[in-house]
Amino acid sequence: MDLSNLTIKQAHESLKTKQFSATELARAYFDRIKDKDEEIHAYLSVTEKLALEEAAKVDAKIADGSEFGLLEGVRRLFCLDMVTFEHLS
Repeated sequence: MDLSNLTIKQAHESLKTKQFSATELARAYFDRIKDKDEEIHAYLSVTEKLALEEAAKVDAKIADGSEFGLLEGVRRLFCLDMVTFEHLS
């Protein structure tokens, strides 16, 4: 399964059923970005470290059986407005 081609809903459902972890999902996206961005130049900044930290928090919630929101674990992969200048340094 190509994790970088899932919809947000598919990713969320797959995370809930533990088909893969949020960290695996994030890494799949960053692998794709690294593979394609040199060609298409779609990103001004990539906050991989921050996204992986957030993914680890979601993985902990999943392991504990806690609820998590639709965008938790995927928010930084899809949203552009979440990055502040402090994360770019």
